[in-house]
Parts: sequence; structure tokens; C-alpha cells
Amino acid sequence: MLHSSSLGSPVLRREKYKVTAPLRFPTPLETIASMFKFNIRNSEIGETIKRAALAFVIKVMGAGLAFIFNLMLARIIGADGSGIYFLALTITTITTVLGRMGLDNSLLRFVAAGAATKDWSSVKGVYNKSISLSFLVSLLAASIVFIFADFLTNNLFSKPELLQPLRLMIFAAVPMSLLLLNAQAILGLKKISESQLINSVGVQTIIIIGVITIGRKMGINGVMYSYLAGAIFIAFISHLLWKYNTPQLKNITGEFDTRKLLDSCLPLFWVSSMNIMMNWTGTFLLGIWGSSSDVGIFSIAVRNAMLISFILHAVNAASSAKYSELYHLGDISGFAYYAKKTTIILILISTPICLFFVICSKWIMGLFGASFIQGWDLLTILAIAQFLNVAAGSVGPILMMSGNEVAVRNSIFFSAVLNLILCMLLIPDYGTLGAACANSISLVSANLYCIFEIKRRLGFSLYMFTPSKERQI
Repeated sequence: MLHSSSLGSPVLRREKYKVTAPLRFPTPLETIASMFKFNIRNSEIGETIKRAALAFVIKVMGAGLAFIFNLMLARIIGADGSGIYFLALTITTITTVLGRMGLDNSLLRFVAAGAATKDWSSVKGVYNKSISLSFLVSLLAASIVFIFADFLTNNLFSKPELLQPLRLMIFAAVPMSLLLLNAQAILGLKKISESQLINSVGVQTIIIIGVITIGRKMGINGVMYSYLAGAIFIAFISHLLWKYNTPQLKNITGEFDTRKLLDSCLPLFWVSSMNIMMNWTGTFLLGIWGSSSDVGIFSIAVRNAMLISFILHAVNAASSAKYSELYHLGDISGFAYYAKKTTIILILISTPICLFFVICSKWIMGLFGASFIQGWDLLTILAIAQFLNVAAGSVGPILMMSGNEVAVRNSIFFSAVLNLILCMLLIPDYGTLGAACANSISLVSANLYCIFEIKRRLGFSLYMFTPSKERQI
């Protein structure tokens, strides 16, 4: 109610006769823009956008290079040769996971926390211990696989042509473990572009050069030599980048509690192991029960579908260190705000990409050769699953960077076991289609579990959006 003395004010008299503009409803773009009402210079979301921009460009480059490599691989060595390559890659990837021991995410977490508080002694200590442990374990694991390669290729997979490619590729597990640890450590310093160059571009670039130069002459073995050379070279470059970005560590004695590191990394090791089990079980069991061609077609469909999630990896790379920092500083409301906004961004960007993959699935698979067109239905199923994976948001980093590694471990364990059971039930009768369905169901189940755990453990939902004022951290 207005006070009676104000009725005679000149300003109010003018307002009384002011002609108002007709009502105008916001356009869809304006509605979307209103959802992201924040100052880029001052908000933590703006910080992520600035950092994610270059990371996104690098991820696009990496996704493009991966697509080019898969296309060249399929065109040069065909579906059967691609199947042999991906079987060897599956075994090498499993060995790499064993060699990392879950240290990559622990290293990211502790480096980010130490850098935020300028505790450079702990940064140096956790880095040195992580690299040393990973080198020893990955070398041991690769040696064991090399020794038993004959048994694996002849007795388990019944594919003797896999023996030499596997023995050429397996020792790449050592430099791959080290370069991935270096990438995560650099990411903990918020050097997102350098980390993404190591993760997404480096090895792929060397492999493509190798395929062009020696792959056509040496076939699958040339591809394996290229993979090994690329892993060694990029591991060396990643170490130099770490040294360049941490001049503070030169005259400091590194100190970090080994028990604390192991308590963090071992649950994450099981997470990584179960994650590999979830992602590679289909390929592994198709290698046992199916043909090399089945493995090749399925693997190409999986990698095409995973291009949808490159935006998730870019956002995760830009936000993981921030999640660790916010949680370490006790800003839970900022943590929740940050998570919700990034989830909206992920959904908006991934929707048109998914639609393209679903509508054009036959055309996309046909690019790799006539024998790959039959995998269009696999691509459709896997693309929808990857979209749901992206739409779930950065659930893994949210839980891991808030000290809830066990929740991530439980979700991955549940989904990995589910995937194994479904693969064993479906692959013998339905082949590649059964593998695609098993992979998709288990992936969606893992995300649903993580969403529930975020609500239960951290007290907020990624999908309950309420109006909020711009906050600054």
C-alpha cells in the first residue's frame, strides 16, 4: 500500500499516465539464457566456462583424431584386423588399469587440494609416491601378460593371430600408466589444456602418423609399433610438462602419508577395475564367443557412440579440481550450485549430438566400410545410452572429489557385475546386439545409483533447480 502523502508526487503522477509496452513472452533462447544468469567474470561457473572452452576445443580435436584413426584402421585392415587390434587394446587397457592402482583420481584430488592451500610439500610427496608405485606395478603386470600371451591367444580366445600384436602392444601399458598419472596431476593444477593434450591428442596423433607411414606396409603390427612409440613419447612429454608447471617443487622435500594415499586409491582402484569390466566385458567375451569381425564391428560402434560423451569429459576436466577445492573449503552450497549448472550445460549440448548419431547411424557406420553397416543398430542403442550418461552430469567427480570414493566404487561394482551377467546371458544367443544392450543397461544403472548417492550423501539433487542469486567464491 502507498502512503497517502505520496499520491501527489510529480513522479507518481507521470507514472500514472505512462503508456506501457505490450506484454512480450521470452523466446526459447532467452529462456535458456535466463537459466544461466551469472557474471562470467565473477562466478565459479564462468571460471569453468573459460577453462572448459579450450578443453572443449582440444576434446573435439581428440574426438576427431580418434574418429580418423578408427576410420583408417577399419579401411586398412578391415573388420577382422580391427577385431584383433581391439582385443589387444582391451588386454593392454586392463593391464594399464592394474598399473595405475586407482592412483590417477587420488593424485588429482590431493594435488588440487595441496595446490589450493599452497602445500607444495604434500603435492611433491603424493606425486613421487604415485609415479613410483605405478611404474613398478605396471611393469610387473605387463611382464606377466607377455609371459602368458601364448595361453591367452590360443587357449582363451582361440585366435593365434593375436599373439604377436599383443606382445608388441602390451609393454605400452607402462608409459600409458605414467602419462595418465601425469595428465591427472597437471589437471589438479588447473592446467586443463595441457592435461587434455596429453589425454586426448598426443598418443592419437602419433598413432595416426604411424598408420600412414608404416601401417599400410606392416599391417596390424605396424599399428602396434605406432601405439607403443606414441605412448613412450607422450609419457616423456607429460613428465616435462609437470616439471614446467611446478617450479615450486625444486627445493622442497616431498612429504605425504602413504597410508592416506593407499586408503584413497585402493577404493578407486576397484572403481577403475570395475569400470574397465563394465566397458570392456562385451569386447572380451565377444573375443571368446564371437569372431574377430564381431569384435571389430562392435568396437567401432562403441567408439563412435562414445564421441557423444566427449563434452562430459571436457566438463569433468574443467570442474574436477574445482569440486575438490570447494569441498576442501567447506562451501557445500557452492558445490551444489556448481554441479546443477554444469548438468544443465551438458544436457543442452549433448541432445542434438545424440539425435544426429541416432538418425544417421547407418551412414556413420557405412563410412568404415560395407561390412560395418550391419552395426547401425548397435550404434543407435549405444548412442542413447551415452546421452543418458552425459545427461546424468559429472556424478563421478562430484562423489570422488567430495571424499565419497566408496559410493562410486559401489555403483561401478554393481553395474559391472550386472554387465557381466547380462553379457553372459545375451552374447551367446544375440552376439553383438546382446553386448550392446548389456553395455547400455549397466551404464545407465551406474549413473542412476550415483545420482541417488549424491542426494543421500551430499543432500542435493542435480535436477531440482530453484531460483538462486549469483554467488561468488
